[in-house]
Amino acid sequence: MIKRIWPALPALILLAGCAGAGSGLSTSPSPEPAPSAAVPSSSPVQETEAAEDVFAQLPEEFIFASGAGGWCTVLSIESDGSFTGEYHDSEMGGTPPVCYLCTFSGTLSQPEPVNEYTYSVQLLSLEQDEPEGKEYMEDGIRYIISTPYGMEGAEELLLYRPGAPAPELPEEFRGWVGMLGAAQSETLPFWGLYNVNTQQGWAGYEGD
Repeated sequence: MIKRIWPALPALILLAGCAGAGSGLSTSPSPEPAPSAAVPSSSPVQETEAAEDVFAQLPEEFIFASGAGGWCTVLSIESDGSFTGEYHDSEMGGTPPVCYLCTFSGTLSQPEPVNEYTYSVQLLSLEQDEPEGKEYMEDGIRYIISTPYGMEGAEELLLYRPGAPAPELPEEFRGWVGMLGAAQSETLPFWGLYNVNTQQGWAGYEGD
């Protein structure tokens, strides 16, 4: 279940009242690429066991946000590679106030090791609960269905283990998760998720 308030990221302002449900949009699964030559060879059983181990170790939630404004996307990945997520953004100064939101779900391929701290997964499916552009009023708030910000355009996603050498991670990833400039550290202190196509980074944390 997605939590609306994230105590580990105090810079985010998660506005209450944003929620959505239904069924709608989907994208066709992307084919899994052939394993890279850099990936150690193993039997199908060993690969499946390793993949389940990686997914089972992931934190409860991945957060995609800029640290400014009221928007945020929260993603939860299950041990089988399925995931659910929610994006919301609010403009509360208008009449009526407006909340943009998108709830979505999908599946990821089995993780393939890239190096000792990185795994590559492919986005196999992505579905929105309600179609983009749908609008409705509830409790005096105008709701507008948006897109799964942070996951749209994704094909390959990289998972980074805690302890990964920060200088070896993409600068764009480090920028999204607040690890540039004065906030730079030698190693990644949490699980990371990186959308390679859009160069967007997510930080993983355990919920309460």
